[in-house]
Amino acid sequence: MSPFIRPAIVRRGDRLCSQSVIYILLGVFLLTALGSPRGPKVEAAFQSTRALARSGSLTLEGTPEAAQLAEAGAWAHARDDEFVGKTEPGQILLSVPFYGLGALLDWIWPAVELASEAHQGQPLQESEYLAHLAVASRDLVWTALIAGLLVLCTRRLGVARDRAWLTGLTFGLCTFAWPEARSQESYTQTAFCLFLSFHLLVRANERFERLLRPVKLELIGLGAVLGLALITRPDSALAVVCLFSTAIVVIFRGYRRLAQFALFLRQTWRRRHWLDLAWMGIPLLIVVSSGMVMNWLRFESVLAPSGRWPEQAPSFAVLFEEFAAQWIAPSGGLLWVAPLLLILPLGLRHLMRGRRIETIWPVTCVMIVLAIQVTAVVPSHHDDWSFGPAKLLPALPFLWIGVGFALEGVRNFWTARQVSWCLIIAGAVVNIAGVFVDTRTHRDLTMEAWDLLQVQAAETRAEAESKAKSLERAGESKPLTKEAAIEPVILLDEQAPKDPLSAAEDSMVDDSTPLEQALASEPEPATAGNDSEVASSQESADFEGPEFEGIEHSARNDVAGADAPIEDGSIADVSLGQEVGQESDAWAEDLAPKFEWDDSKPLAGAVETPELESAEFPSLELTGLRGSDLGEDSIDESQTSATAEPSVHRVHRETRWELRFAQPWSHWRILRHRSAGLGEAFPARSIFFVNSDEEIEAGPDTPIGMRHISWIDAGDRLGLSSLPALLLSGFFMSIGLIYALHGLSRSQP
Repeated sequence: MSPFIRPAIVRRGDRLCSQSVIYILLGVFLLTALGSPRGPKVEAAFQSTRALARSGSLTLEGTPEAAQLAEAGAWAHARDDEFVGKTEPGQILLSVPFYGLGALLDWIWPAVELASEAHQGQPLQESEYLAHLAVASRDLVWTALIAGLLVLCTRRLGVARDRAWLTGLTFGLCTFAWPEARSQESYTQTAFCLFLSFHLLVRANERFERLLRPVKLELIGLGAVLGLALITRPDSALAVVCLFSTAIVVIFRGYRRLAQFALFLRQTWRRRHWLDLAWMGIPLLIVVSSGMVMNWLRFESVLAPSGRWPEQAPSFAVLFEEFAAQWIAPSGGLLWVAPLLLILPLGLRHLMRGRRIETIWPVTCVMIVLAIQVTAVVPSHHDDWSFGPAKLLPALPFLWIGVGFALEGVRNFWTARQVSWCLIIAGAVVNIAGVFVDTRTHRDLTMEAWDLLQVQAAETRAEAESKAKSLERAGESKPLTKEAAIEPVILLDEQAPKDPLSAAEDSMVDDSTPLEQALASEPEPATAGNDSEVASSQESADFEGPEFEGIEHSARNDVAGADAPIEDGSIADVSLGQEVGQESDAWAEDLAPKFEWDDSKPLAGAVETPELESAEFPSLELTGLRGSDLGEDSIDESQTSATAEPSVHRVHRETRWELRFAQPWSHWRILRHRSAGLGEAFPARSIFFVNSDEEIEAGPDTPIGMRHISWIDAGDRLGLSSLPALLLSGFFMSIGLIYALHGLSRSQP
């Protein structure tokens, strides 16, 4: 080889390190794999995969689960007396190999299927137990492969072999990618497709630096995986455009470099780069067209009706709050569930000091993070209650390359190295809690604790109202000041006259004779009618005529400004004497628009203001009925200022900023309660620090204890042996450790 040509960076030892990370993570992930489907959405995806693998169609039929989905109609779409699942095409296509593996295992061990049918643990799981487990493990495989690709990418970008191996291992075990891989959402698959395309792009760039053309098969794979990412999640379109644009720049710049070092390419490089773009673009168009055809055959639309986007455009304040919550919220913020990202600035510093800036990673990373963040800030009801910001997961592998550079840069600094190890341990501790405690359990318990807080708030408000009414009945008085006017209940003044109009009468000059005064003071004979009617008729008789209209209007305005109602619907007695002074006239004008006189509607009940509720219960402003897994509850529009939202979504938005509901730490408290053998009734005081002695429980569809893990569920619920799963996990981890010893050896090239 010519000494002017750069040798390949990735050697045999690097490939062994990458494979060791994949095998170690697969062994660990098998110990935490899901033991049951997570609801109708996941079951609809499984049934669509089954239909495509067995009959080549997408119709939900042939199983009891398909009939239940068609009857429920939540994630099934009716089409000509048939039903199809509301699942993205990419998720269906990439699940077919896993379903084939599970169906093969079901055929080999039929006893497992019989045991599953005899012990039903979920309402939608009645058939093909091993096939369900295989499809549910799909995202765990994608996460392990992303970690292996991280090792190769960081090596090609200049990170040492041992630090590259540590980078891949920490991604799989010290970030929320581990718990999120158990959720069976499409974010992990999207992250795998985007990062695999970036890895192929880095390989093509490396070949150009070695004065070689990119491999056609790699260009075809680059276009195909970009298309799979797009049909898996259509909201990743902006990220796909960014990667495709970067690929165009790499190809153009690479052929220009070839033309500088090889004379025979000066006349041909312009034609060859267009050919390479065709090798990359045609598979992209084929895959995207296939996804559109699948959607058209199912829904007569090129997009699946997943309903991720809100009907109304959110305001800037909502977008900013969502952005801040995804990064720094105590419950699920990115810097909490992936704390090693805090050393990312050290990685950029290492690149700048070493003068080894690889522009392909910093530029692509910034573009991808911005592209994903633009769509991630849009609120969505279907992405709540994930362990960490699930929408940012596709950007995490790109950011983690910078962690690899940081681990390389702190090698010679003792303090920074110790801080890095502390962050690695913290990341593992945080995410282990998210694995051993199911997210559905945390969601249900949080909703129960939130209901207790609402009951306490209602009781406190009722107690305040009762106290205020008792003070009204007792006739306790309080001088009318600006502070008293905005209290929830306006107290009565003992010195006030019985009626506002009699106050106006007393203020006039009394020129009557003593005889007339004596006759006026004599009690009138009792009548058979109501006392209030007599008072009303007497009042209308005494004050008739134009000379009293101004007085009556002034008295009514005074009462309206005070706005002091009582129980029986009449106007309370209010004293507007000289003790109010000149100050009352100034602030009464500010309060005037809030209080209007209405003769047709008598005032009744106590006046409540937001001050009491917001001061003592700041997190209880949004109330509503408890929501369901589908997030389709109907809330009274009077309870919210904007469009009614499902209560589950609103509770999630409120609790993610409170430390007592923060997922990593509340998960550990739930795990401590279960480990002590205290059952599934959790005290609200010790789990969420609620001032109540009540016990809260998860929903009936939530797995009990640790049954959300496959091998524990097989032993406890189905009575099967857990030994095969443990042996397979140990086998994978043993292979990974052996590969790591060989790959990290100094004698390995």
